[in-house]
Amino acid sequence: MSNYGNKKRYYEKGVRSTIELIKLRVTVGLCFFRKIEIEKEESEVTRFIEEELRQWCISKGYKFSVRKVELPRYIKGHEVYLLQDTRHCRILSFSR
Repeated sequence: MSNYGNKKRYYEKGVRSTIELIKLRVTVGLCFFRKIEIEKEESEVTRFIEEELRQWCISKGYKFSVRKVELPRYIKGHEVYLLQDTRHCRILSFSR
């Protein structure tokens, strides 16, 4: 279990594994780079995940920010086609 957030409320294995995977990617990535950006669908990132990552970054001394963007959708086949639809994403930025 995590040291941050409400332990009794979130037992879902998918949420915990997502948080731990992001923490691992950030820890390894910041060893080599000054800034890391992770793009996630808006439906995948909840307020709980953002708050836990924010608290984790404060304890490690990292800077954390979240941006909401709309990116175009593409269909990949024999060629790449651009659809008129957009997808809502959140970009999680971590820096030293």
